[in-house]
Amino acid sequence: MAKAGYVEEWKYHNTYSGTPQGGIVSPILANIYLHELDCYVEALIADFTKGEVRSVNREWKKISSKASRLNKDIKQEVDQEARSKLLEHKKDLLRLKGCTKTTFDPLRAASNLTAKASCAR
Repeated sequence: MAKAGYVEEWKYHNTYSGTPQGGIVSPILANIYLHELDCYVEALIADFTKGEVRSVNREWKKISSKASRLNKDIKQEVDQEARSKLLEHKKDLLRLKGCTKTTFDPLRAASNLTAKASCAR
């Protein structure tokens, strides 16, 4: 093991473990030690990897299909008041859909949903 110590008030004190801070050997020893950790983590990743693409969250898919249907309804709607309600509902859905496909949290989404979003499909 490398000899390490420290100097305090011009007096050398011996330490029993470690490497000196700022020493040339310190980063090399850290890399040697962390190499084993890297190998271990890579093996864990290989054990837990199940595929190339994660599955799409069902709740996100529901909201995405509702938003698509709303687009169609908005284009077909003639009445301006009904159209504005549909647009408000779409804005609320898009606010929910802001999460990614795989990290969608339905509980957080439900708390973001406002009373305005209760209009009919």
